[in-house]
Amino acid sequence: MADLSFSIPGLGVALGIGFLIGVEREKSKGSGPGRAPAGVRTFALAALLGAAGNIVAGGAGLTLAVAVIALLAGVAYFRSAAEDPGMTTEIALVLTGILGGLAQRDPILAAALGTLVALLLASRSWLHQLVRERLTDREVMDGLLLAGAALVILPILPDRAIDPLGRAFELRIALIFAAAVTAVTFIAAFLSHRFGSSGALVGIALAGFADAHSTAASAANLAVTGALPMPTAALAVLLAFATNSVTKAVTAWVTGGRAFALRVIPGVVLMLVAAAGAALVAHV
Repeated sequence: MADLSFSIPGLGVALGIGFLIGVEREKSKGSGPGRAPAGVRTFALAALLGAAGNIVAGGAGLTLAVAVIALLAGVAYFRSAAEDPGMTTEIALVLTGILGGLAQRDPILAAALGTLVALLLASRSWLHQLVRERLTDREVMDGLLLAGAALVILPILPDRAIDPLGRAFELRIALIFAAAVTAVTFIAAFLSHRFGSSGALVGIALAGFADAHSTAASAANLAVTGALPMPTAALAVLLAFATNSVTKAVTAWVTGGRAFALRVIPGVVLMLVAAAGAALVAHV
């Protein structure tokens, strides 16, 4: 016999999930002959069916209940596909059945997921407006690249230092770099607004003594936003590279002595000449 002391609270949660999602779908399904096929009662029954299946036969019963719900949702979709080809309601109906079964095992998790589903369904208009009207193609691509870096690349990176310098992807270094880019961009933008392009050039060139990467990123950002013309931004990057080369030469001399500096400085000069040549060719 089923343990009713265990199933009754879960049934209450399942019924609440069905009503919560069903209320949102009821407001969205319209009225008349062309209305969507599922509303408050249908979603409440789907949640209870998933819960009952799990109570009676565990995982097998839940699987059977969800299969029945999916079959009915499929029939409803094919009957209404000509008027509304979307599948949101049908997928939500199946998910409601699954959450009803989950409520028997973990009511808190099921309630949280049910609330999240209802919020996601209710935010339809806002999400559509955000994606279609407010986000540019470039912003969408940047977001996808960031997600790829976070979800695909980051998990396969080693969790310990494997290079002689120790921790190329250390969070502290990343935050310092982000702060440097922000500071240089702000200073360069301020100087550009106050003194024109020459002010931005001076600011970026001076910042290059400390770091060439953040200054280059800042110059590129100013060029993209239109604060600096593209040729001026390229010159700013070259100047930052030049001032940073001075820093490298001085550091090599101070830390490694004359012999070490004489080995480093020619390479730095050759890189600077190559960069200047590339910039010249690009703007000829």
